[in-house]
Amino acid sequence: MPYANIYVDTNLQVIHVEWSGLVPSYIFRQTVTTALEHIQLRELYGCIYDLTNLKSIQQQDQEWLMHDVLPLLSNSTLRRIACLESPNQMGQLDMIDLVYCAGPTINFKFQYFEDVASALDWLGKGQKAASKYKVAQERSIMPFA
Repeated sequence: MPYANIYVDTNLQVIHVEWSGLVPSYIFRQTVTTALEHIQLRELYGCIYDLTNLKSIQQQDQEWLMHDVLPLLSNSTLRRIACLESPNQMGQLDMIDLVYCAGPTINFKFQYFEDVASALDWLGKGQKAASKYKVAQERSIMPFA
């Protein structure tokens, strides 16, 4: 399995970033930059940020995300980020701290979830969207290795 997969559904206006393993810095930054480009170019509304299989992210990458990426996300069409948590919190990217450390400049909502279905429901798409999303996942895979 690659370190990261990005799935995009333009009908639902949702991007899903899925992490796996111990992700090298250059892969982390490349993946986040690619996801940001999709959000900006396709004017996406929601993001599912899946950390369930992520092992760890380096401190300098967390700081880069907070100082460089979150302000760009705030100026995008993104309005909601649904984060799927990892059971292993040791050394993992702590999204809630990053989002709230960025302060009042963040203009999107953020919430943790246990599964994709509940995240999609929160993103306002409901059960019908979940089945459409599954089909979109199978067609729009862009893995990084």
